[in-house]
Amino acid sequence: MIIVSTSRGLFNLDGNFFFHEDEGVSFGLAKSEDTLYAAFRSPNETTTTICSFDRHLNNLNKFIIEGCEDVHGIEILDESLYVVSTRTNQIFETSLDGEIVKVHKNTVECSFHSPHINTIKKNKDKLLLLSHRDDKNEGSCLYSFDPKKEESFCLCRSLGDHSHSILSYEDDLWICDSLGGMVFKLKGDIEDHKQEIKKFNVFKTDGSYLIRGLEFDDKYIYVGASEKASNAERHKGCDGYVLKIDKNDKHTIKSKLIKNCGQINEILRY
Repeated sequence: MIIVSTSRGLFNLDGNFFFHEDEGVSFGLAKSEDTLYAAFRSPNETTTTICSFDRHLNNLNKFIIEGCEDVHGIEILDESLYVVSTRTNQIFETSLDGEIVKVHKNTVECSFHSPHINTIKKNKDKLLLLSHRDDKNEGSCLYSFDPKKEESFCLCRSLGDHSHSILSYEDDLWICDSLGGMVFKLKGDIEDHKQEIKKFNVFKTDGSYLIRGLEFDDKYIYVGASEKASNAERHKGCDGYVLKIDKNDKHTIKSKLIKNCGQINEILRY
C-alpha cells in the first residue's frame, strides 16, 4: 500500500482514507520489516512524537522525543531510528522503542544561515541528508553522513530551490526541486568523491504547486504536489495531490486529490 504523510495526518492512498489524525503535522515516514514509523510535530514544534503501526495500520506504540524540534524526516539504519531535528541541526538516534542512543550535532555545515535539513535517507551503511540554507551555497545540498564515525561529507551543491525527498530508482537518485516544481535525478557514484555527479531533469510542472514526496511501485512513480500558500496557511485546509506517473511512459500522469490535507510531505510504499 502507499502511505502519504500530510499536515492533517497519515493517509492510505489505496484505501482513500486517513488512518491517523490529530497527532500534529506529519513529516517523516520509515519502515522496518512489518512496522511503519511516522513522525509528528508538536504544536509548538519543540518536541517530536513517533508512532508505529502494523500491516493493518493499527497503532502499536508511541513515544515523544524531547528537544527534537521542527522534525522533517526519519530513517532506520541498523536497528536505530534517526530523527532530524531541523531547527537545531541535530539528528536524534533512538532505539525502535524510543530510547535515546545518541544526539548527533552539527551534521551539516551551517554557520551564517540557520540550518534546514529536510530529508534523511539510508544509503548502504550511511545516511544521505538533503539541506538548504547551506553556508557555502544558496541552493540545496546533498550530504553523506556516517553516524558511526560522526563524519559528514558534501556530495553535491546547487540542487534546486528548497529541494526535498530522495528516491533511489533506476540506479539513480531522484530528488524534488520543491519550489521549482520539478523532479531531477543525479547520475554517478555518489560515494566516489572523485567522480563528477551529473544532474538531469526528469519532468517539470508549471511551478504552481510545491513538489515533495517520492515513491514507486510496479506501475507508477508517485510524487506529492501541494498548494502553495503562506507558512501560516499551508498546513491548514489546503488540498493536496499525488501525481501517479506511468513508469513506462512518463508523459502519462494521473492525479489523486486529497481534500483538506494541508501539505503533502512524504510518500512511502508499505
